Amino acid sequence: MSNNANLFYFFKQFPDEDSCRKYLEKRRWGNTPTCPHCGNAQKIYRYENGKTFKCAHCKK
Repeated sequence: MSNNANLFYFFKQFPDEDSCRKYLEKRRWGNTPTCPHCGNAQKIYRYENGKTFKCAHCKK
């Protein structure tokens, strides 16, 4: 029964993919995305699809 309650809580907290992605981004980077390849935190661009990023410094 507790597994069902946990699953219900999960879907209540994350009703769609976008809300889950925003939560994970916030947990990983706070307010400033950082490139995992070069460590740049100054210019990180989000692609139009909203799901991926690109670093202005190393282009990854």
